[in-house]
Formats: sequence, structure tokens, C-alpha cells
Amino acid sequence: MELPQIGFGTMVREGVSVTEALTLGLKAGYRHIDTAELYANTKEVSEAIEQSKINRNELFITCKLKGLPCEEFSVVRDRVVKMLNDLKIEKFDLLLIHWAGKATADLNGDPSQVASDCDFNWFSENIEQAWKNMLQLKNQNLTNNIGVSNFYSSHINQLIQKFPDSKDQPFANQIYIDPCHQEKEFVSELQSLNVKVMAYRSLAFIPVYKMSQEMGDNTFEILEKQSQELGMTIHQFVLAWLIKRGIYPILSSSSGNHLEENLKASSMTEKISLDCLQQLEGGNETIEMMGGVDEFARVFQECSKPKQ
Repeated sequence: MELPQIGFGTMVREGVSVTEALTLGLKAGYRHIDTAELYANTKEVSEAIEQSKINRNELFITCKLKGLPCEEFSVVRDRVVKMLNDLKIEKFDLLLIHWAGKATADLNGDPSQVASDCDFNWFSENIEQAWKNMLQLKNQNLTNNIGVSNFYSSHINQLIQKFPDSKDQPFANQIYIDPCHQEKEFVSELQSLNVKVMAYRSLAFIPVYKMSQEMGDNTFEILEKQSQELGMTIHQFVLAWLIKRGIYPILSSSSGNHLEENLKASSMTEKISLDCLQQLEGGNETIEMMGGVDEFARVFQECSKPKQ
């Protein structure tokens, strides 16, 4: 099965049932399910899949492993097999390394404390063993494809230097992209290497854009004007813009109406110009001051810079 254009992320906000949210997503038509070892929700995901009665071969299931899996292969394999057993499936369609650091990094805590667990020198020393384990998982038919998440240019370059054969290179990289953090150059770099780009939290900070109008910021105004002119919601506009760029967004919602609306974005790309949000490129100090940036992604990006 090919990677569906829009995926359903199972990291839902506190108080929301993963099973109920994913059930709504599957009912709306989502067929790419994105979960992770960190989320600890594989049993809830399995319940939603069972209740949906959708055949396994109609689903694309992505899972992410905590940090670099550089332990003994048997330990890594046991981690993967446990999640497969919880999900009641034989293999993943895509298995990603969730972040370019130690598995002990606390992504549920303070982002500033994560940096010490994502040191680039440590990454350089351990990526070879980690990727050998990933290749072995694929060779043992526990996943159809392997890839990475939260890897930036230096991470990717180092990985490809150690594994130059195209058949050994990552299928995808899942990173943070939104209208104010477009990663234009990096996306082009990944696509030139035939690495699919998946985007997370692309819609997360739209409420911040709206609040930032009081500070004189025009980000929300730009999105609202362009989406209205094209007959779309702002969410549909942003998703269609991502898809036009060849990016595969991952999103989640507990609202059935929003889920159905967002899924329609994949059929709206012809209305979109690739440079329609060029004026928002390069970050936004006001938006970031108001909290409109993924702090963990910022730390991962900073940690990708080799120390002199």
C-alpha cells in the first residue's frame, strides 16, 4: 500500500479517548495511522481498528521507536514485537526512529531538558548501530519501510554517509512544519534524496496566530484572506498547501466534522500556488513569543548542529 496523503496522529490531548478519536478518523476515511512507542497507546489503537472492521491491507500503519535503537538487536526486536502484538498485526508499514537522541529523553517534560539527551556527538557515535538494527528489522519482515523523525540536515547527511546505498536510506522523515516554520530548503534537500517528508503539528498553532492579531501580527489575516478567496477553511488551505509541496501531513482531531473537512484538502491542491505563503517564510518572533512554535522541534533542530 502506498503512503496515504493525510495521516491520523494518535497523540491526542489529555482527556480524549484514543480509541474514540481514531474510530472517528477511520469512519471519516483516514487510512494512515501514526502511533509511537512514546504514546503507549497501541492497545487503544488496536481496539479502534478492530471496531472499524477495516481490512489490514487497507491501512498504512506507522510507528515510532523512542530515540536511537542502538541496543543489542534482540532488545530492539522485543520492543517492536511487543507493539506489533498489542496492535494484533504482523508488521508495520513504516517504522521510524522518533528522535535523534537517547531513548531516555523525556518528551513529556521540559523541552529544555531534552538537549542533553540529543547531543550530536552522541548521535554520531550511535547512528550506525541504530540504523543497522533498523535494517535488520526490515530484513526480518517486521516492517515494510524504515525512516526517521525529527532528523535535520546534519543527521541525514551523517546517516547517508554511513549508508550510501539508496536501498538502505530512509523512506521518510517526519518533521515539524507549519506556515511560520516552512523548512523550505530542508524539504527540498530531503525530496532530492527521495526521502518522503511527513509533517506534524501543522495546524496546532492557528489559534495562536489568531490571538497574535492583538499584537499587530498579520499571519492569521493572511491565512484567512487566502483561504476565503479559494473557498476553503484555514485548515484545508494549510493542508492543501503542504500537499502541493509534496508533503504528507499528520493530524488529529476529536471532531468528526473537522476530520471530514480536513481530509477533503487533498482534492483542493489545484487551487493552491506553491509560493502562496512566501511572505510568512522564515519564522515569526511575535508568534513564537506567544508560544506558537513546537519547543521540542526547536531543541531537536538546535541539537543537530555539530559542536565545534
